[in-house]
Amino acid sequence: MAAHVSARQGMVWVLALATFLSCAVAGTGRLEAKQRLEVQRRLRRLNKEAVKSIEKRTPSIAQLWHQKGRCPENTIPIRRTKRDDVLRASSVKRYGRKKHRSIPNPLSVDPDLLNENGHQHAIAYVEGDTYYGAKATMNVWEPKIQQANEFSLSQLWILGGSFGADLNSIEAGWQVCISCTWD
Repeated sequence: MAAHVSARQGMVWVLALATFLSCAVAGTGRLEAKQRLEVQRRLRRLNKEAVKSIEKRTPSIAQLWHQKGRCPENTIPIRRTKRDDVLRASSVKRYGRKKHRSIPNPLSVDPDLLNENGHQHAIAYVEGDTYYGAKATMNVWEPKIQQANEFSLSQLWILGGSFGADLNSIEAGWQVCISCTWD
């Protein structure tokens, strides 16, 4: 009798486990369907309809720019967002958004700093993170110089690497230098 009760309890446990697992799998399916729908909505919003479609005579899969090495005249290639692109994001809602970061505190140097060459400058800089752009507002009103060997310069200078052989820089700005350009 004890063996019969224990076999019945084992059967109940197996049925309970099977029911639990089937409910868990069914719930996952609903979640996947909901996520698929959310991804489709996001893709519809991101991938706007083309103003002009490029009609091809042959139903080949190859794109026109692959055949000719360039896009057809008066067209611009636009990469469409694909389902996998959206699914790689941390969440569907966060796809394409930047992470909120705090604005870095610039490190400054005394603006009245003179070096041994008589070069006077003021700088502000940030370090220690990855940056994907920079901007500067330069207000230049008739920069004056007193002697021919002087110059006035306002620039944005972006550096990558160290000050050794791996230094990369981009500089943009405004300069008045009579001895350089005779202006």
